[in-house]
Amino acid sequence: MFLILSTKWDCDGASDQKQYKQKFCDDHVSNESIFMVSMVPIRLELEISVLWNNPYPVSTKYCRPI
Repeated sequence: MFLILSTKWDCDGASDQKQYKQKFCDDHVSNESIFMVSMVPIRLELEISVLWNNPYPVSTKYCRPI
């Protein structure tokens, strides 16, 4: 028996965005330009049966940064 996790991943580069509420030790460092790689689980299977299926694969609810 083995588990199969089907996922999708994507990159998002955003620049000139509003700064978040994170404070940095150095005043010259900011998070105005962010590049993020995220992974979303689609389905978890046990051999031929589906244990879990993501009901909203395009939603950010299950999206996690890598």
